[in-house]
Amino acid sequence: MVKKIICIVCLFLFSYIGLFGQMVNKTYSDPRNGYYGTAIVAYYENELEGRKSFDSRYEIFKEMKPVNGFSVTVENKGLKNIKFTKEEQFLFSKALNEFDYCDNEVYSITISGYSSGPSTLNLLIKIQNGGRQYVILDSYKLYGSFN
Repeated sequence: MVKKIICIVCLFLFSYIGLFGQMVNKTYSDPRNGYYGTAIVAYYENELEGRKSFDSRYEIFKEMKPVNGFSVTVENKGLKNIKFTKEEQFLFSKALNEFDYCDNEVYSITISGYSSGPSTLNLLIKIQNGGRQYVILDSYKLYGSFN
């Protein structure tokens, strides 16, 4: 339940900031490995636009007050060296493959795996080396809970 609320809030904020035509929100699964989760990916024209939107969402989450006993905690802003779980890597790859990407394109990816508990990982990345690599420009993690 908490995970659904976090995903709905993330989806609302993506839409609110004006990413209607450039956003994909899907649920992915791999029953063989037990992976299941939701990923939201958005494309930005340039790094400045991506950072502005990413930082705006971060500030909204950081200032969010508890509603009906539900609160959101934001942690680890700015980490650039992230160790993905296998489920997070699966969701990340699936989400990014929704686009035909090329060098210097910037994407925001929000992933929420079933096994990761009531949390979402939010990343801002830049594509490099003909789409074979990416650089994490920024990140933060959201945790939701009922008090």
